[in-house]
Amino acid sequence: MGTRIMVRTIVEQYQLGSSIEDILWDYPQLTSAQIHDALSYYYDNREEMDKIFEQASYEYWQPIIEKMTNERTQNLS
Repeated sequence: MGTRIMVRTIVEQYQLGSSIEDILWDYPQLTSAQIHDALSYYYDNREEMDKIFEQASYEYWQPIIEKMTNERTQNLS
């Protein structure tokens, strides 16, 4: 896209119920075609993109961070 706006940002906003027009309002530097391109890329690469989205979530990282914190605490004791 060349806009530094992640495909993930567009897809998540769309999945939350925003229309193309809503996204254009929030990101006026984008064109309708760019938003459609982002959505097309997502749907063409859905399995890979869903994995990336999952790994970018709080739920994915929270247990890992807790484990690292607990190990660090134990090592300092």
